[in-house]
Amino acid sequence: TANRRRGYEVAVALARENDTLKAELRWVPEPTPSFVTGRVVADSGGIYARAVLLVVGSESGVHVGNVALAASGLAGRVTEVGAHAARILLITDVASRLPVQLESSHASAIMVGDNTPLPRLLYYPQDASPIEGERVVTGDQTGAFPAGIPVPYTHLTLPTINHV
Repeated sequence: TANRRRGYEVAVALARENDTLKAELRWVPEPTPSFVTGRVVADSGGIYARAVLLVVGSESGVHVGNVALAASGLAGRVTEVGAHAARILLITDVASRLPVQLESSHASAIMVGDNTPLPRLLYYPQDASPIEGERVVTGDQTGAFPAGIPVPYTHLTLPTINHV
């Protein structure tokens, strides 16, 4: 019980010190991301070849430009919103362009959808040496997507990459 009491006192002292340091540094916490979950309905038409309708819309807080995530990582971006539905342009669509980062080689590239399950990577620097099979994540070059979101459909295959 004495050890438990001492541990509690240390925790309280550290919490006070942390609060004091935050106040002195005028620390502003990062906003907590909010999530909306919705059921996906296949889209049989529209202007995109690879898009889906999500059964949540503006009444649920969804906005054009929001990121759409699947269990494995980035799925696409919201392009249209109604009160109860949103259209998601998938990253595999031919109209999709996405700044990405090759995680191991640290090279920046553009991922281009081509209406196949595996989008292509283009325009990475020639001095970078991509590693076959390395993980691809969203880049923060344009601020269009938060950095570091895994891009699940892309598997780096060296013959499919075009240099700048």
